[in-house]
Amino acid sequence: MGQRAKSYALWLIPEGRVRRQLARTIRGLSRQYSTPIFAPHITLASGIVGSAHEVVAKTAKLAKGLRALRLQLTRLDWRDEYFRRLFVKVARTSSLVRTHQKAQGVFGLRGGRPFLPHVSLVYGDLPLAAKRKIALSLGKRFDLEFEVQRIDVVAI
Repeated sequence: MGQRAKSYALWLIPEGRVRRQLARTIRGLSRQYSTPIFAPHITLASGIVGSAHEVVAKTAKLAKGLRALRLQLTRLDWRDEYFRRLFVKVARTSSLVRTHQKAQGVFGLRGGRPFLPHVSLVYGDLPLAAKRKIALSLGKRFDLEFEVQRIDVVAI
């Protein structure tokens, strides 16, 4: 029986002080609410199927033509979705949208959910009261700028 192809995502990783600040927030909320810990990131594309070698090779091709992205966090938001339980929106710059579209093209991804650039702070279950409490403690606005210089390939 053949080996089943894995599914991958492409993550944009914030640099420097903002990455460290987001990582501390994610770890703190995880301890407080018993939720998973994960690296701060913006999902550029997901649902990529293939071998690790193919995905890494295509990602290298994608990255070759890209420059560092200057991005900005905007405001806190939440959804009733496991991976978007509590997150900070990222401003939809034209360069970020173009990078997303290039990734979609390189991997032949069509359809799916609309692109919502964000940095998740909590995965899993979180009651509305807890989200409101976190919003009060963190504030609704972030207004932090940061740079992204790399794309990570993550098995999901």
